[in-house]
This record gives sequence, C-alpha cells and structure tokens, in this order.
Amino acid sequence: MAKKALPSSGARVTPDQFLALVALDQRPDAELGPVLNKAGTRCSDKGFLPMSLGDYLQLLDWTGRQLAQGKKGRIPGTVGPILERLQLDQQGWCDLVAHFGRRFFVVAGEPTTIDGTTSRVNQHRYNVPSATRQFYREVESRKAPTAWLSPLELTAAEANDLVPTVRASHRGCLPMAFAEYLQLLDWTGRQYRTDKRGVIPSQLAPIFERLSLGGEDWFKLIHDFRRTFRRAAGKPESLTKEAQKPGGRMPGLNHS
Repeated sequence: MAKKALPSSGARVTPDQFLALVALDQRPDAELGPVLNKAGTRCSDKGFLPMSLGDYLQLLDWTGRQLAQGKKGRIPGTVGPILERLQLDQQGWCDLVAHFGRRFFVVAGEPTTIDGTTSRVNQHRYNVPSATRQFYREVESRKAPTAWLSPLELTAAEANDLVPTVRASHRGCLPMAFAEYLQLLDWTGRQYRTDKRGVIPSQLAPIFERLSLGGEDWFKLIHDFRRTFRRAAGKPESLTKEAQKPGGRMPGLNHS
C-alpha cells in the first residue's frame, strides 16, 4: 500500500498552510480562472480579496474594535477605500462579519458570484440564503446615487492599477484640486447670470492653462457641453486613445 507523501523534513507544517493568498491579483494580464498551487499545499494561489495583506490587517483591527463593546469609533480614512472595493458600507461589513456563519454555507461571496459558480466535483450549484440576498439588496439601496463617479482630481495612476468595483475609475478626471474646481464652478455660474459677469480672477488663470483653454473657450464648452459630447468627454486625441484600448469604442463627438 503506497504511503502518502509527506513534506520534506526541512519544511515547517502549519495548520493554516492550505489557505489561499489574501490579495487578489486584479491586473489586466492576471491569469484567468483557477490558479493552482504548484506545491500542492495551498488550495489556490489566486487570492480572494481586492486588497493587500496590509489593508486586510488594518480592516481586521478596525473590525475587531467595532465588534468589541465599548471600543467602537468612526471609520478611519484608510478603511473607507477598502470597504469601497468590497462594495460594502460600514454597517454592512460589520453585519456580514458578525453573522458570517448564518450568511453563507459552503462558499462565501456576492450572491451573483455564487449563482455563477458550480462545484468542480459534481457541478451542482451552491445555495445562497434568502436573508443574505436581502442583506445585499439593502446594502445596495444605501449607496449614494453618485457613488459611481470617479474622484475629481486627476492622478498619475497607471493602467495596471486595481480595477474599480464601484467607481467608474480611481484615477480622477480633471487636472485641478477640489478647491480649485469649486472656484471654477462659482466663476462659471456667474457667467450665466448677466448681472454678475466679471473679469477672470487671477487664481483661475493657472487652471485654464492646465485645461489648455481660455475663459471664453471654457464657457462655450460648458454652455454647449451636451451638443459637443455624447458618451464621453475630453480632447479628441484623448478620446481616440481610449477607444483604441481593448474593449474600447469610439465615443460620439461633434466636430463643431
């Protein structure tokens, strides 16, 4: 009778060595489908959460404080983006952790993900409790209507950054800070009211320079925005570049 292969004498066996990596590889060139562990010790090398190990430890520490009576506090700024990637709010995450054993049976995840997953052994589908489906519907109903919008301030994010799950993008859309945007918004609104027109404030000049537009050009662009753009907005060369990416499509643009 053949004996089961054992790890080499130099390998340290731990009770949790079968666990998969925490960080899910979400790069565009990441391997699709199951990523089996070549050594046969882990159940998978793919990862399962859209966060780094450091982010996970921060979330773990904060969650423990929320569930320990007398240690609750406001959500730290570092945890907010993590919950956003999980598509959960503070209330939803704490509820999910506190009642995990009742929310899920054999597998855990969003109901839509579980519905599309079948057992690799006998191909049967996994069951999602009705209360869990209702829980996710309630989380979705609490999301702000503008949650999908990208940040305002444009950053130098690379194309291989983590794919956003809620927002259209994590990169931002305008080469200005939020405070500068509010200044520009205030000035633009005044241009629409004939009794409040005035010269361009000196603090707006650098903003227009970054936008490669003059004051009159900016005002005309805003005034005719819906006639100028359709599915996307930006310089023609930028829109063409985006359309050339995999899965891209040429956005409508009126050349007037």
